[in-house]
Amino acid sequence: MSLQVPVFLAFLFGFMVKLPSVPFHTWLPDAHVEAPTAGSVILAGLLLKMGGYGIFRIALPMLPDAARNLWWVLAIFGVVSMIYASLVCLAQVDLKKLIAYSSIGHMGFVLLGASSLTTVGIAGGIFQLFNHGIITAALFMLAGTVKHSAGTRDIPKLRGLGQPMPMFSFVLMVSFFASLGLPGLNSFVSEFMVFAGTYSGGPFEPYRALVLIPLLAVVLTGAYYVWTMHKIVFGAFNEALGKLHDLKRNEVVVYGVLIALMFGIGFFPALWLGALNAPANYLRVILGRP
Repeated sequence: MSLQVPVFLAFLFGFMVKLPSVPFHTWLPDAHVEAPTAGSVILAGLLLKMGGYGIFRIALPMLPDAARNLWWVLAIFGVVSMIYASLVCLAQVDLKKLIAYSSIGHMGFVLLGASSLTTVGIAGGIFQLFNHGIITAALFMLAGTVKHSAGTRDIPKLRGLGQPMPMFSFVLMVSFFASLGLPGLNSFVSEFMVFAGTYSGGPFEPYRALVLIPLLAVVLTGAYYVWTMHKIVFGAFNEALGKLHDLKRNEVVVYGVLIALMFGIGFFPALWLGALNAPANYLRVILGRP
């Protein structure tokens, strides 16, 4: 343990920078705001997942004794990331920055799932990486689409887009609902698994009531997404934006694939979870959990 603990913490904090997790998150919003749309999609949909991959593939199985004793470190950082990022999202006026901070909050589910040390919780954390990649890719492309069409990403200026951009508004609403964890869409499955694995066993069992704290993040997530959707989609159209164009044919195809995945995973999660059960159970055995 004298060797495992410092090495585990070094790996953990390194991967948390990449994930990212509070307080190592400050690079991500600026990176997304400055990056082009394609860069944001690759960063959020793929590169951030390397942090979670490192935790599940390197930190936990290589240093199981330290992971079993320091589960509370992962849990605290995960819960703080979920709640802090959700509160910051409520204050955002830039659509792209809001999506960036929401990514930080959703990566908190990954840390919480890893801290559960249960098969269901670990599988939920891994599944959250996959689901978030699908949703955030759609959201960042939508931010690029509206910037190209309207010339701005400022949420207060993007009023009433449901009238001139109905297809864009539909895709935006579905993506928002998926990201906030609406049942029937993909993120609900992974988030529910994380909470179920955390509550039903593992080291959290004596502290089950504390699961109510990260549940607050789910409420806040719904609040900032519904508020943003109300501002952008509904109400009187902002005539100062001029004439806007809706989604092009090639954009409809790309968004259609992503929405199909959101619904397909949400309604038929067993088709995807079969590939996660064996590695998640393997990790649970390595970590010495019954």
